[in-house]
Amino acid sequence: MKTYQHLFFDLDHTLWDYDRNVTESLQELYEIYGLHDLGIPSFEKFFESFHAVNFQLWDWYNEGKIDKHNLRKERFPRIFDYAGGRADAIPAEFEEDFM
Repeated sequence: MKTYQHLFFDLDHTLWDYDRNVTESLQELYEIYGLHDLGIPSFEKFFESFHAVNFQLWDWYNEGKIDKHNLRKERFPRIFDYAGGRADAIPAEFEEDFM
């Protein structure tokens, strides 16, 4: 079995800036899918809703209350609902495009 010689920790986000990546990805999806037309008034509201719902779902996942499949299945319908949008109007590929 191969052993690791080095293990890197990206504590200051210099290798991968998750926050920036999420912001840019969600902004692009907001525009591509015309989420304003689906009832979400602004990107800021969508972004705020994403963080509130996503953190809650990951807490439930870490507590064993939800599995990864259901986390991914429920994430955007809950976000759309939280943001005041029409959860029934979410395109099927939205989650995949986010990932």
